[in-house]
Amino acid sequence: MISDKTTILLRFLIPYMLMMLIPLSIGFFVYHKTVDVLEDEVVEKNMALLQQSKKVLDAQLEEVELFAQNMTTHPKVVSFQYERDVFHRDQVYKTLEIRKAVSSVVQQSRFIDDFLLLFKNSELALTADSTYKWAELYPGFLRYGQYDYTSWRQLMLADEGSRYLPAERVHLEGKAMNRVTYLAPIGAPIAFNGMLAVMMDNRHFTELLQGMELSQDGWAYIADRNGTVISYLSASGQPPMPLQLQGREGVLAPEDGDDSGLIVTYTTSDYNDWVYVAAQPSDLLFSKVHYIRNISLIILAAMGLIGLLLASVLAYRNSRPIRKIALSIMELQGKATQPMKDIHHFIQQAVTRLALDNRKLQNKVEAQMPLLRAAMFERLLKGDFANRDELQMIMQHAEMNPPESNYYLIAVIDIRGDWNSLSLELLQQLDVRRIVLKEWLEDISDYSCLIHDLSEGKLAVMLSSSESDERAAVGIIERKLREKETAYYDQFHTQFAVALGSCSRDLMQMSRSYEEALLALHYMRPNDMHYIVRHDEVPRSSSSFYYPAELETRLSNLIRAGETAGVEKLLEELYEENFRQRHLSLQMSKLLLFEVCGSLMKVLDYVSLKSSDLAEQAQQLVDHIGHSSESEPLFRQLSQWMAEISLQMAKRKRSRNEQLKQEMLERVKRSYGDAGLSLLSMADELQMSETYLSQFFKEQTGVTFSEYVNNLRMEQARMLLRETDLPIHEVTERIGYQSSNTFCRAFKRINGVTPTKYRQEERTQQPSGHARA
Repeated sequence: MISDKTTILLRFLIPYMLMMLIPLSIGFFVYHKTVDVLEDEVVEKNMALLQQSKKVLDAQLEEVELFAQNMTTHPKVVSFQYERDVFHRDQVYKTLEIRKAVSSVVQQSRFIDDFLLLFKNSELALTADSTYKWAELYPGFLRYGQYDYTSWRQLMLADEGSRYLPAERVHLEGKAMNRVTYLAPIGAPIAFNGMLAVMMDNRHFTELLQGMELSQDGWAYIADRNGTVISYLSASGQPPMPLQLQGREGVLAPEDGDDSGLIVTYTTSDYNDWVYVAAQPSDLLFSKVHYIRNISLIILAAMGLIGLLLASVLAYRNSRPIRKIALSIMELQGKATQPMKDIHHFIQQAVTRLALDNRKLQNKVEAQMPLLRAAMFERLLKGDFANRDELQMIMQHAEMNPPESNYYLIAVIDIRGDWNSLSLELLQQLDVRRIVLKEWLEDISDYSCLIHDLSEGKLAVMLSSSESDERAAVGIIERKLREKETAYYDQFHTQFAVALGSCSRDLMQMSRSYEEALLALHYMRPNDMHYIVRHDEVPRSSSSFYYPAELETRLSNLIRAGETAGVEKLLEELYEENFRQRHLSLQMSKLLLFEVCGSLMKVLDYVSLKSSDLAEQAQQLVDHIGHSSESEPLFRQLSQWMAEISLQMAKRKRSRNEQLKQEMLERVKRSYGDAGLSLLSMADELQMSETYLSQFFKEQTGVTFSEYVNNLRMEQARMLLRETDLPIHEVTERIGYQSSNTFCRAFKRINGVTPTKYRQEERTQQPSGHARA
């Protein structure tokens, strides 16, 4: 009778053998398909090289044309084209002025080799360094190909607008090289009396084509939209004949091209419609393909033989953990004495039960997720988050990750209607309308919007837009709201009013946006049925100060959390709103000071500083407010004191963080040998959130909790292997691993060798007779 061990081994061996037979059976198919795939890759690579050359050259030509535009439209250059007798001694200053104007436009560019300004009326020619008469310049200092003076003059002053001339041998001021020339008329194209010639080294063009394989009979060229070859590169050195090509890019096989045996690749620039063409011998292109094709079958056959030899080894190795897992499951279920008829089916049932239990747990968590998000949004509206780290942690826990590049704002929506005297029928109608409105609001926001019910007919909604401009983001949100309001009215014959707060990328500003939206809604007239009001449209009243309860709560939270920068920013916004925007009366500003003083006293009481000197000074300030005729200095004094309290709280927080960090490290050092050590167990012992402890530990140490524990365990393992003769399984138990296999794999992953090999290497490095415990 076949044992369980042999049965498991066969179950693993047979699939491995089948896997080795399958590649052999499809080898003939691979033999033919390999060539097609590799040929396509070669063609795609050539096309990519051409497109890269096109992209680089487009950018360089754009730079050249921008330089030419700046030069030819310069006011002094344009006006100088009408001058005639500029060589007279009374007109020398004009020449100096035009040279100064040219110098102001000249820019450093590796692509631009030289330039030449030609003025027809004055017969004057300017280079970057010199000034010439035309008759002196050509051919004394300048010679363009085989052109004589008359032909060159006609070429330069031809009434053909801006254009590129093909590469020619150009001699200028002693320097001779092949150059591509760009001609641009000075002033208006229809009536010009001058020309700018920008010269570029042809090597800049040919270098872009050298990445192509052009040996033997290959060639490549760049032609303008009229088919004129601007620059070329060929193995023979002879200029190629332009081809008649169909479409903007493509590949012509040898049977389709004009030259037998060549593969032609071409693409067209979207910038200037220039055509980039490369023709390469097919034998040269596909030499590597043929080589790979020949060895592919050899490698396949060799791998098949090696695979058959390895199949039995892998089957035996991989079957061992499966059998151990099955035995462990049976022990947990109290069925260790029963034989295993189908081990895979047995493990599948166990895993299925585990997955079902996990799914039930996940469903319970997901059922609570809307409540968690609603609570988080309510805290965000109230400004209860002390800092961004706390907000980020809560949002991650709620599985929310809003993009930082989006703009966000709070909208308060008032569904119009008489909801004061509610009946069961009205409540049902309101529920239906509110549900529909919530579904529609999801279409407005670029990120899943958060909605909070304020009262029967009012909702607070956080909307977002992915627009990069704040004004555009608000405009799009407002437009979408108007569209939804119209559709809502058509369906329910009921309007809703919307009040929009300020827009920001910072979610910590949403409490302010919420306050502004409430204020805007308060100023909205009841008869404004089709009305959307923004916070900046609300008139600022000078008869009352601005210090809502939500802002006071946020200020207190920031002070308690030690967020000094946030405290100073919020107080500055409060100062700007009340003393700059509203221009409060003296009595009203004193009332504001009393309110802020009250907030200060509450904070002092909360942080146990009520008996300090700062509290006595604050009490004296309260007495002084009634007799003072200036409110702004007193507000500044209060702001300074609040910032000082925030600094003290920050110091306390750092001290508490250090204490918590040391306590966690000490617990890890004491318990690293416990296999049950985990972040969850430590969170239970410290009675703190696991998510908070995870983020806190990473911030304080720079590594995650699990990384730190693993590093400590590996450090202790290396020490035990070096200094003791303990067997591997005992070392595993001492450092907190449950399985020797798991420990060995982790040790090799981190140290590069197995524990046994590490011990042997360390022993060879230690002197003989070294004692071990």
